[in-house]
Amino acid sequence: MKILSHPFFRNKFSVIVFLISLTLNLALWLILYFKIRPSDYPIPLHYSIYFGIDTIDYWYKVFIIPGIGVMLLMLNLILCIMFYKKEKFIAYFLGVNNFCLQAILLGAGIPVVLLQGTL
Repeated sequence: MKILSHPFFRNKFSVIVFLISLTLNLALWLILYFKIRPSDYPIPLHYSIYFGIDTIDYWYKVFIIPGIGVMLLMLNLILCIMFYKKEKFIAYFLGVNNFCLQAILLGAGIPVVLLQGTL
């Protein structure tokens, strides 16, 4: 494939950061898939220390979090590839930013599972 011959994919740092980000997103998908059970009743999706459970909705809405992660992963990958030849620092910054975003989304998905009492 022509895209895989791009210099971005020959840089070890860029590839490792992207693969770690992809792994974090995949881990979030798998955790939510195996721990959240389909239900006819709404489930708690957000907990606040001030107000307690403040968002209740259908079970499939938990997959919005990793879905946003996939969109951000692909957007950042496209931007990294576009900027890599012109400005490597921006590509590195976007790659590390992508890793941080995926870690934050994973950190946001774990409490949703804990709210269900299934972890």
